[in-house]
Amino acid sequence: MSLTLGSVERSFSKRGVAGSARVLGTLAALAVLVGFCEPTPTSCAIGLPVIALGLWWRVWAGGHLVKNTQLVVSGPYRHVQNPLYFGRLCLLTGLCLSARLEFAWREWQLPVHLGVLVLGWLLFFGYYLPRKQRVEGHRLDSIHGEAYRTWAQAVPLIVPRLVPWGHDTTGWSAARFVQMRELPFVLAIVVVSLALCVRALGGPA
Repeated sequence: MSLTLGSVERSFSKRGVAGSARVLGTLAALAVLVGFCEPTPTSCAIGLPVIALGLWWRVWAGGHLVKNTQLVVSGPYRHVQNPLYFGRLCLLTGLCLSARLEFAWREWQLPVHLGVLVLGWLLFFGYYLPRKQRVEGHRLDSIHGEAYRTWAQAVPLIVPRLVPWGHDTTGWSAARFVQMRELPFVLAIVVVSLALCVRALGGPA
């Protein structure tokens, strides 16, 4: 628990008050959406493949990433600079598409789930990704210099390239994946996805 609280504190310290408020607001909106949603088989059929894609990128990236010790240019990092962030974007999108929730106002049915999705995209592209690139890009450039600049010029920031760049010199590591503490997050998303499916098929909430 202390490790978890310490991680949360460090995360909030990095983002600052305004950044933390934005992130917490989006997470709260997503939690409310999932808690009160009314998914359908169609909404799950649309959203779950996107969730699966996001999980795949998170697992793939988690088994390759080595923080602060080397410039990682293997596995998913041959396709995109921020595979963990791309996976997060897919998860946000997939959850909002699956967790259908509409609000009746006068003669209209307002798609609350799409509103949460737009809010999440605005936060991601307007604040989260630019800040990540500004802070992380500067750090990597100061550590790795020309090697980082060459890689960053060839590999897209967030939308993966189809043809991998360079050579895959490092394989995926289960130990590294566990060390990155991605497993609890992945399992939580799987449980939420299964709950959405059960609700969509008319099972107990």
